[in-house]
Order: sequence, then structure tokens, then C-alpha cells
Amino acid sequence: MTRGRGSRVLHYLTPFWETDRSLTLLLGLLLLVIFVIVPLAGLGRPGALLYHSVFVLLLLSGIAAVARTRAWFRVLTVVVVLAIGARAVALVLPQQEALVARAAVSMIFCALLTFVIGERVLRRGPINHYRIQGAVAVYLLIGVLFAHAYDLVYQLSPGAFAFETAPGNDDELVARLVYFSFATLTTVGYGDITALHPSARSLAMLEALLGQLFPAVLIARLVGLSIRG
Repeated sequence: MTRGRGSRVLHYLTPFWETDRSLTLLLGLLLLVIFVIVPLAGLGRPGALLYHSVFVLLLLSGIAAVARTRAWFRVLTVVVVLAIGARAVALVLPQQEALVARAAVSMIFCALLTFVIGERVLRRGPINHYRIQGAVAVYLLIGVLFAHAYDLVYQLSPGAFAFETAPGNDDELVARLVYFSFATLTTVGYGDITALHPSARSLAMLEALLGQLFPAVLIARLVGLSIRG
């Protein structure tokens, strides 16, 4: 009976993930994580648990979004399993090795998902609002990707960034690095967090460059596809 119900659920969900409508849900989860859940992560244990739970949901939705491509589905499944395991270990035993693994695997997942969703958005075909939402999701994923890259640099070199006040815990650190990442991506740069390590500075310059080039290249590509279509 349970198996039959599970099959029916998959029967109804699979067509949804195979359409561009799934990009809307992915974008919604990204907005929820970045602007609501991440700021709560540094406010104590409940906020941290909520952050990690919703991030896992984001990981699973990322798998579902590329489920129609079997090769990518397998690759992302492996990465997601590693990411969930690393987050669980880091949450229970916040040692440097676990935090490095969490940052590295999360960064790899975001990089793969950014590539796959970007390819899906820019493929040939009619341009609709779902694909525009997918493009926004790619832009947000770039910010999340660099936030995890900064986290990795910080875990390997704790003096890589200068903060006005030191983060109280690792989850608060991630929240601040997400803030720094999007301030850099949009070239706002308030100056309250400063990259000091050469690797951190290189990443910041690369992100600022991508933040300027991505919208221009995206608009040119979508206009080209629209004209062809």
C-alpha cells in the first residue's frame, strides 16, 4: 500500500520537475534560504537547525530539478549525500576538518547546480517567465557558491577576513559570509567585512567581475534566443 502511494506521488511530481515550472520552486527556496533562514542561523541552536533543515530541502530540490538528466542526477545525488553527511557531522562535532568538508562539498554542489540550471535556462527554446526566474536563481546560486568558497578559505585560514565584531559561532560566520558575498556580487561593498588573505581577495575580485558580466551576458543571450524563436 505504501509503495503504491509512493509511486502515485512520483507519478504526479515527475512531470512538474520536468517542466520549467520547477525553476519557480527552486527560486523560491533560494530566496527563503538567503533572505530569511540564513540570518536566523546565527541566532542560536534553533535557528541553526532550521537553516540546515531548509538547506537540505534546497539540496533535494536541486536534485529533482535535474532529475530528467540521469548522469547529472547521479552526480548530484552523490554530492548531496556527502553534503548532508558533512553538515550533520559539523553540527554535532564542529571540528575544523568537518567544517572544511562542509564548506567544500556545499561549494561543489552549488557549482554543479549553477552549471546545470544555467544550461537549462540558456538552451534553445521559447523564452518565458519561468526561464527568467531560473536565470535569477542562477545569479543567487553564484552568491551562495562564493559564500561557501569564502567559508572554505576562512576555515583553512582563520585570519582570511576582518570583521568589525568576531562571529559568535560557525553558523553566524556563514551568515556573515553570505552577506559579504552578495555585497561583493552586487559591488556594493560596505566595508564592514574585509578580505585579507590573497585567496579571499582573488575570490572577491572574481565574484565582483561575475556580478557585472553575468547580467549583461544573460540579457544578450536571452534576446538572441527570443529573436531566433
